[in-house]
Amino acid sequence: MFWLINFLRLFPSIIFLLLSKNKDIISYEVDEYMKELKINKKTGIIGFIYLMIYYPEFRNVFYYRIGIYSKFIKFLVPPLSTLYIVTENIRAGLVICHGFSTIIAAESIGENCRIFQQVTIGGWGGSLLLEIM
Repeated sequence: MFWLINFLRLFPSIIFLLLSKNKDIISYEVDEYMKELKINKKTGIIGFIYLMIYYPEFRNVFYYRIGIYSKFIKFLVPPLSTLYIVTENIRAGLVICHGFSTIIAAESIGENCRIFQQVTIGGWGGSLLLEIM
């Protein structure tokens, strides 16, 4: 019953995943999260559902990837409220572990970046020219 309720709650997210221009990046990030968490059995849509249910940090990254459409579905599966992503260009493979009290505000972030809790990257004002690789 638990999985059925969550599947229904996540159905719009799954549709946005499948229609997203970033679906390959999101799928890659699902695999990267599973590697980081050392969970080998969940891949594809099942891995996506698992991460959306149990890892609000992943939700923040997913909502970043689908852009404006996230406004329509965030209420169903809320993101982590203390994790802020205000970066314009994030390449594939971003994994945020324990994103509590984390701010990511860089010009760009390179591939396969790992970010942990209570990290501030960049700032809120001025012209920020920081690229994380």
